Amino acid sequence: PLTEAFIDAAKEVNKPTALVVRSAYSVESYQGFLKVQQMCFKAGLPCYPSVQRAASAIDKLIRYHQTR
Repeated sequence: PLTEAFIDAAKEVNKPTALVVRSAYSVESYQGFLKVQQMCFKAGLPCYPSVQRAASAIDKLIRYHQTR
């Protein structure tokens, strides 16, 4: 439900968005992350396992567009 709400909101605002899903180090939480990641992938939205990974990806995207 929360993931679906995020996906719906991201589509409505029509702005670049990314989702960070932090999970504990257990099989169940990792499986939950994979499920959310798959839902985001199908919706065309990036999903990262940490703020650091999301920030790195956003930084690379900005640098790419600045050099174009």
